[in-house]
Amino acid sequence: QRVRLRVWGAEQREGGENFLKVVGAELKAPLLIGIPILALGLGLILFFSSPELGAPRRSLYPLYYPLSDLPKSLEGAASFIATRTIWLFRSVFGIYRAEFIQSLRMEDYKPTFNFGIAFLSLSFVIGTVRSLFLTKSHRFPLALYTILVVAATLTLSLIGKYPYGIVRYLLFLLVPILFLSSLGVRDLLDWAGRLAGLLTGVDRNKKVWRTGITLSFIVVVVPLFYWQGRIAYATAKKAIEYNRDWASELEAIQADQSSGMVWDYYSSNLLNYALPDYTRTDSFKFPRDFMVKNPDPGVTIEEWRDYLNRHETILCLMFNPLERYPDFYEEVTKRFRVTPLPGVRWWYLSRWDRIDPFENRLPSPNDFTTWDKVGDVKIDSESAEQRLILGPGANLYQYVRWTIEPGTEVIGSVTLRADPPTRVGVSVERHGDTPPEGSARKWVQIGPEPTRVEAAYQFTKEHKMIRLRLWAPEESEATFNATEASLRQVQ
Repeated sequence: QRVRLRVWGAEQREGGENFLKVVGAELKAPLLIGIPILALGLGLILFFSSPELGAPRRSLYPLYYPLSDLPKSLEGAASFIATRTIWLFRSVFGIYRAEFIQSLRMEDYKPTFNFGIAFLSLSFVIGTVRSLFLTKSHRFPLALYTILVVAATLTLSLIGKYPYGIVRYLLFLLVPILFLSSLGVRDLLDWAGRLAGLLTGVDRNKKVWRTGITLSFIVVVVPLFYWQGRIAYATAKKAIEYNRDWASELEAIQADQSSGMVWDYYSSNLLNYALPDYTRTDSFKFPRDFMVKNPDPGVTIEEWRDYLNRHETILCLMFNPLERYPDFYEEVTKRFRVTPLPGVRWWYLSRWDRIDPFENRLPSPNDFTTWDKVGDVKIDSESAEQRLILGPGANLYQYVRWTIEPGTEVIGSVTLRADPPTRVGVSVERHGDTPPEGSARKWVQIGPEPTRVEAAYQFTKEHKMIRLRLWAPEESEATFNATEASLRQVQ
């Protein structure tokens, strides 16, 4: 075997054969083609059993034809094949923007060709087509393998079984594509040399011909590398800045001592990767409550209010800004001052500080969609202020989800105004199925001037919900305006 290798080495030197031909002749075409395809098949079985590709996330839908927004027709399929193939070459020969590297969101990935990408893509096409015609050459198995695997993955994508369009999911094609592109560049230079020889009548073996080829190489390839290198440098610079800011954001997360933390699904995955010990509560220096569900629809609005009502300060890390969930964000702004903290794109960090310590601002009592009504309760539609009209003995209430420990005092307050004057009762009570408990009705005479009325009670039992209730006298109705209702725990 050693002698044989030496003979090959001599032949290589004497005949100018390259190493790729030796490898192709030794491994044989069936082996070269069969093993990678077998590995691909086994890999697909593995991927189908994982949620990443078997049940892709929404951002990968454009890489699956049945899940994409393209029309399900012959024209749509043709458009999918053309555009995703362009995306594939863009991802092989182009430079990713730093934002795309971090976010991996298809809407941030715009497949546009520049000169460098177009030249390398054309070189790949030329190298592949010419290799397919050279059936006796070592290039043929490589080109055949690449075409077969591209066709296989494209077919799987058309039936919704595998993503096609980004080399990240086709890494087994990266090296063959680069090899074929290199062969295409060599073919182009060889053709340029032949053409120059025909036009000038200069022998290809003479020094002047070799000098011309060298100059052609410099004219074509050096600007190409400069162009792509400049893009790569700018992208690398952005990535370095991004990673630096991301490290600062992680330090801020670790240093924060808020009693609660809100994150979503993507943020939890990220933190488990970047800070593997972070979510292990037994290693914390202080108690912390974590909410790992998505705000919507994984958490109901009642669960969200209950969570917010348990904390003075909350740290929030979200892949999507919480403002995208307006109902949930409104509940936050009622109770907290939201301060955005320095961070990076896609990982939005903010700190929430309670406006009034453990105070839950309730919706206006005039809002019939949020306050529960008992008896004859209606709105004075002729009044510009939408006054409440409570029939004799009628009442309305609003509750919050709080875990009230025995001994906790709760103060309910509301601003009342009535013209003509009237009597209104205010009480603080438990809400739900726990044993009845609460303050007596506090009756006040209110007039045209706004009056802040409070009712307080120190609970002796544990409760999960507390309510503020407004009453009309048993013997008469009450017409009044009510605003700025709230419940507050006294620590």
